[in-house]
This record gives sequence, C-alpha cells and structure tokens, in this order.
Amino acid sequence: MQQTLLALLAMMIAVTFSYSTQVRYVDVQRTTMAGEMREMGSAVAVEMIELLRERAYDAWLLSNDTDGMTSSQIISSFELKDPVDHFSGGRGCDVLDAGSDDCEAVEHFHNMETAQVPFVISVDTFYFDVDIRVQYVDEMGQPASNRTSSKEVTVLVRDTWPSGLEPLLREPIRLSRVFTYQMPSLE
Repeated sequence: MQQTLLALLAMMIAVTFSYSTQVRYVDVQRTTMAGEMREMGSAVAVEMIELLRERAYDAWLLSNDTDGMTSSQIISSFELKDPVDHFSGGRGCDVLDAGSDDCEAVEHFHNMETAQVPFVISVDTFYFDVDIRVQYVDEMGQPASNRTSSKEVTVLVRDTWPSGLEPLLREPIRLSRVFTYQMPSLE
C-alpha cells in the first residue's frame, strides 16, 4: 500500500513538473511571437508614416495657388473643423483598401475607417489594423486649438487574426511624427 502511494506521489510530482515546464515553454513562445509581431507592426507603422509624408500637407493646397500669399495667409486657409477635433473623420481611404475615398492630404487620414494592412513574409501573411489620428500642434509639439504650420500624425497598429484569436500585442504600437508646412521657395 505504501509503495502504491509513493508511486502515485511520484507520478503527481512528475506530471506537475511536466505541466509547469510546458506552461513556461508556451509563455516563452508567446513572448517570442509577440516580439516578432512588434517588429512587423513597427515596420507597418513606419510604412504608414512614409505614405502620409507623400501626401499634401493640407487639402486646401491641392486646389489653390499660393503665389503672393504670406505664410500666415496660407495657414489661415487650412482646414479646421473645431478647436478640439481639428479635422473631419470617417473616410475610407482607397490607398489602404479601406474604402473608396481619395485621401490626397494628410488630414484626410484623420480618424479614417480602420484599415487592415497585410505584412507578407515568404508564404505567410500577417494582418495589422491601422488607425491614424491627425492634429495641429504648436512649436513645442503640444496640441493646438487653432491652425498651425505643424500637424502631428499618430499611427496606431495592432495585430489582427482572421480566425478571431486574441492579438499578441497587449498594447497597440504608437508611432507619432510631426509634419511641418514649408513655404515654397521663391526662385
């Protein structure tokens, strides 16, 4: 009887040890995968910043001639919906396959419909949800309540899984850059 109890105890200890080893191994794998996901998500965020950098600083500049205007006159012509939420949102930007709206200026991406951006590696494809916020900022990089020559663009990136699995990234990747309007040179 004692031998049976000792054998049962030994089996319980072996199973507990095996289970804790497996749990630790799964945690290491999840941490490693989250690190890889962070790297890919960061690359997507940088790609989005570069995409916005190619756009016009303001939609007003696309359809208006600035010849003979001072920088103050130009800046006062830029879009400003209200002092808190500077730009209209909800566009579905066609460049990101998130809709059919032309997003030709930086502010067009503000609060756009969430875009799902693929990241292809060899035969695997990972998907990331991308959200973008745009706001005017002052010389110190603080949110401004009026038009300025600087806009802060914040890109939020989070992994998403078609099967509905929970994202590996606990927090979205946040990348912010300030774009500044440069007056055209008079040559």
